[in-house]
Amino acid sequence: MRKEKSAMMRFLRWQVIITVFMSISIGLVWGQLAAESVVFGGLLAIIPNIFFVLYFFTRTKMSACYIGEALKIILTALLLILVLHIFNVQLAPLLLGLLGTYVAYFFVGK
Repeated sequence: MRKEKSAMMRFLRWQVIITVFMSISIGLVWGQLAAESVVFGGLLAIIPNIFFVLYFFTRTKMSACYIGEALKIILTALLLILVLHIFNVQLAPLLLGLLGTYVAYFFVGK
């Protein structure tokens, strides 16, 4: 279980690194609002993954994985709705930030 937790922590670190890199890069090209939208998009993936790690690694049953993943999907959807209603964001950079964080899977390895 320690190996899996270490992999998840590496994954979370890569998600943060990718979000920061994308935000800076897109911000230089499209401006501050686009950069902020990328950050919000990245957080839409990072925050639910943090909750998944906290939930999954405090449980012993395999069903915790399924429940944790379901909670992660629900939390992502709720956060997306909140971000779209509360903050002034650009949709394309927001989605790039969200989808870009999943590139982190390629950096974690097996």
